[in-house]
Amino acid sequence: MEAHERDHLLQVVFLRMLGWLVLISIPVGLLTVGYVVLIHKGEELYFHLSESLGIPFWAFSAAVGLGGGLLVGIGQRQLGEHHAQGHDSFTKHIAAGRVNYKGMALMLLTALIGIFSGASVGPEGPLGHAGAGIGSWLAEKRKYSREHARLLTLGGVSAVFGAFLGTPMSAALMTLEFTRQLSVPIYANLITTTLAALFGSLVMYGLTKAPPTGTTGYPIEGAFMLTDIGIAFLLGIVGLAWAFLFKIIFETSRRALQPLD
Repeated sequence: MEAHERDHLLQVVFLRMLGWLVLISIPVGLLTVGYVVLIHKGEELYFHLSESLGIPFWAFSAAVGLGGGLLVGIGQRQLGEHHAQGHDSFTKHIAAGRVNYKGMALMLLTALIGIFSGASVGPEGPLGHAGAGIGSWLAEKRKYSREHARLLTLGGVSAVFGAFLGTPMSAALMTLEFTRQLSVPIYANLITTTLAALFGSLVMYGLTKAPPTGTTGYPIEGAFMLTDIGIAFLLGIVGLAWAFLFKIIFETSRRALQPLD
């Protein structure tokens, strides 16, 4: 380890930043767990309403899909382009240490309506944006440099993934996907994301008592055979084919609907 890297790690401002990160990781974890629980309760309500109202499920699903899609469109229009961003745009904002946190409640509500309406999306996207936004807000209030603001936004995302996945290391490594530019040593990013993911996971475990993902024991069904490698290879090819099919459908739909912007 070079001297200047060691000095950077031991800077008081970096250690204080980690302390603030722990403080925001707890409410971010609570937000994540609450949001996921709300989604599960909404799914139960979805099927219950269909039965209690006596409406055929296909008609109920169509009505909810159309109505929910309209509400999502209105919500996206109110939010503007700053919240309707893809992976590349989100990564650029994290690299700048400035993720938009205004309108966060409306963004989460819009995403929730979309999920309830049958959209093929998960909660990790809007929650990750919310976590990054909270980190960015804190960096702005504490007047941190761009480097430390970048670390705080990454930490906010990692806290979400930690609570969502329940595995600190997996969440920390997944969060590094958004580190397009590294102005600090890689271990500084790992320390930040791992610490945030750890506290996010602890919040999830403390509230749900669910064991961390990956600790469940799997029965051993016989000895390992060379044919298992061939089967795994074939399954990988099938998965790759499905991935390409998804990309083709997604891009085709996007281009077809582009004139409606």
